[in-house]
Amino acid sequence: MKLLYAINVEHNHSDTLKVLNVSGIQAKKENFKNGYYILNINFESKIVKISAYSKEKENEASMAYSELEKGVTDKCNAVVLVSVPKMKELQDAYPSYFLNTSEFLLAIDTMMENCKKMKLIPS
Repeated sequence: MKLLYAINVEHNHSDTLKVLNVSGIQAKKENFKNGYYILNINFESKIVKISAYSKEKENEASMAYSELEKGVTDKCNAVVLVSVPKMKELQDAYPSYFLNTSEFLLAIDTMMENCKKMKLIPS
């Protein structure tokens, strides 16, 4: 368990999965159709922004993506530009951004908390 804790703290895996799970919830609420999508994921704030562009605005989407990409820093955020006819196809093309990871995250959080309780790691 101590190794799990150290790896999770170093790489921030559980927070990353929580953010990706939120992106799936947000995507399902929106009615995105036939165009370009920029997924801008901020792992620190746990906020996912999905920007939609119509097919006619390909250049605008590319320029926006390029600007966002310049701000990408290690472990802090990620930006993805994709083009699909329907949000369902976006979810199928990039399943790792839309997985329901709640049970897995609950297990990790429980193990992290147990490490603290057992004083295997600093509080």
